[in-house]
Amino acid sequence: MYPAAGLAESALRSGAKVIEINTEPTALTPLVDVALRGPSGDVLPQLLQALRR
Repeated sequence: MYPAAGLAESALRSGAKVIEINTEPTALTPLVDVALRGPSGDVLPQLLQALRR
């Protein structure tokens, strides 16, 4: 949903690493560095736990 959706595009243009968390692929999926599938309420806690290791 724009304007928030434009943040990923802007980040990509500036060279930032982008992680997409979504239940399904989007138009940005081929462009992001990492695409994680699932509801954000499930994926984000798992991601944070993995980063703490």
